[in-house]
Amino acid sequence: MKNRFWKRVLAGMLCPGVEIGSTGCTKKEISLMTAEEKTDISFSWWGTDTRHDYTMAAIAKFEKLHPDIDVHLQYTEFSGYDKKTAIQMAAHTESDVMQIN
Repeated sequence: MKNRFWKRVLAGMLCPGVEIGSTGCTKKEISLMTAEEKTDISFSWWGTDTRHDYTMAAIAKFEKLHPDIDVHLQYTEFSGYDKKTAIQMAAHTESDVMQIN
């Protein structure tokens, strides 16, 4: 009975600390965009010329449906893609959307 009581007391003391720690105390400001502002995103993938053509056509259709979003393309063949991506991820310069498989 006593052991159960102290477990509850300990859990009650730890919960606020975990909750506060998980909220992330940053000073990052949140701003709302207006309809006139454009969003830039980057998209990278690998593949053959045929895949590049299909992907670029799909992105062109996406941009037509979403004129407030500009997609910057980065594509390459498969050889070396994983190494290039690993370097970009380590430097925090990777694309917003990536094909990784």
